Amino acid sequence: MKFLTDETARLLREYSWPGNVRELQGAMERAYLISDEIEIAPDYFAFLLPNSPINFDALGKRQLFVDFPLRDFSLRQALANIIHKALALHNYNKSQTARYLGISVNRLKRYLD
Repeated sequence: MKFLTDETARLLREYSWPGNVRELQGAMERAYLISDEIEIAPDYFAFLLPNSPINFDALGKRQLFVDFPLRDFSLRQALANIIHKALALHNYNKSQTARYLGISVNRLKRYLD
């Protein structure tokens, strides 16, 4: 048995559900199947939010989407964008974010300075 976190329940209540009950049912089934935790966090419903950096592939693995500008590209700015979106993906937990990015927590902290 799995449960929705309070934040997830709030997100689901506040969403307009243009597809009505069928859309809600599909979203709930999808989140239930791809979550590997007892509590289903809001990021399993991030696909409902416009401009969310989080999505899921066909196998249910979380993906992080990062936009790169076509002009005035800056590697420093792109790296900062990746780090901030990865932090959001992991609820601003630096240890989890560092592990996800394959770097040490100290290096992550240096990037954030």
